[in-house]
Amino acid sequence: MDVLRGVKVLEVSQYAYVPAAGATLGDWGADVIKVVHPVYGDVMYGAHASGLEPPAGSGSFMWEIANRNKRSIGIDLATEDGLEVLYALAGEADVFLTNFLAPARRKLRIDVEQIRTVNPSIVYARGTGQGPQGPDADAPGYDSVSFWARSGWANPLAESAGRFLYQPGAGCGDVMAGFALASGVVGALFKRDRTGETSIVDGSLLATGIWSMAGAIAASHMYGMDTIPIREKHQPGNALTSGYRTKDDRWILLSGIVHGDGFRDFAERVGRAWWLDDERFATHEARLANHLAFVESLDEAFAERTLAEWRVTLAGMELAWGVVQNTAEVAVDPQVVANGYVRESDGVRLTATPVQFDERPLDLRRAPQPGQHTEEILLELGRDWEDIARLKDLGAVT
Repeated sequence: MDVLRGVKVLEVSQYAYVPAAGATLGDWGADVIKVVHPVYGDVMYGAHASGLEPPAGSGSFMWEIANRNKRSIGIDLATEDGLEVLYALAGEADVFLTNFLAPARRKLRIDVEQIRTVNPSIVYARGTGQGPQGPDADAPGYDSVSFWARSGWANPLAESAGRFLYQPGAGCGDVMAGFALASGVVGALFKRDRTGETSIVDGSLLATGIWSMAGAIAASHMYGMDTIPIREKHQPGNALTSGYRTKDDRWILLSGIVHGDGFRDFAERVGRAWWLDDERFATHEARLANHLAFVESLDEAFAERTLAEWRVTLAGMELAWGVVQNTAEVAVDPQVVANGYVRESDGVRLTATPVQFDERPLDLRRAPQPGQHTEEILLELGRDWEDIARLKDLGAVT
């Protein structure tokens, strides 16, 4: 992908949120150089994400997701020689990307003032848990805490289930917030190109969480609720916007928000043409008034056939519907495959950033080993082999 070809990004970050922003920029063609500690690397490389131990000789699956399409250099920023290398890289970069909190940035001398000293035009982007202002600006933040719990995501699910529920997938908030931060970086680059003025770009896990809960937040205020409850199927409402269990214990979700003429087609497909002549179900208003009876009839209908049979029966139906798929099924979904939304790279299945350009699927390369490209990057900076050996002996680089 060449949308950001020629853009150089210097990333000093760990875990998954801000690295996911770097991966997004890399997906779009930027040259992203990820800085890791020469000894400790990045915590995410060996993390037991979701309790799963990384395969032998490989990083965790979240390392792969958040660090694909990058090169990596090992630098000890606590050393003068290491910091000198970082400043040299920053001097040639368009973007400096970090998730280090303000106290750590100041201690390591990589805050805005220091980086702008070596490159006044650089776009400085920082991702935090709770945002750069307020009492918790310097508090640690993870997507489970800042995105999932604090933003309002987890509450209605916990209220509905009667117990706390974890995020359905590892790093859900991280990758969404990373995409949002990368979008802000692109906006700042556009501004700099048009005006010559650079920017500080801020994103946070909390901001992304509440943005994705915008409808619920507005509605809870408008209707005087603490939170919008999750509607259960048997509560009054539109029965054609619910999930139904098949004969083989799978689920199909209907999303018939506007029924229109599609209801006749639906009724005939599910073998319930008699609904059209039943005064309880013949109109949308009647179905709302007789909600429980209609739900019961729908439950009976869907329980008569297997998912495979329903796929054939409902194919091409006007009323919107979908199979409740597991993640293994998602990866091989024909629509997903046709659009290149999930791709394999050297034996690792990677999800593509959710924006394409010119109808072209993105090129995805596996994440590097921590510090894998140290020598290559130093040579590009004009360092010779003697100097590289000196830096290694000092422990300033990998």
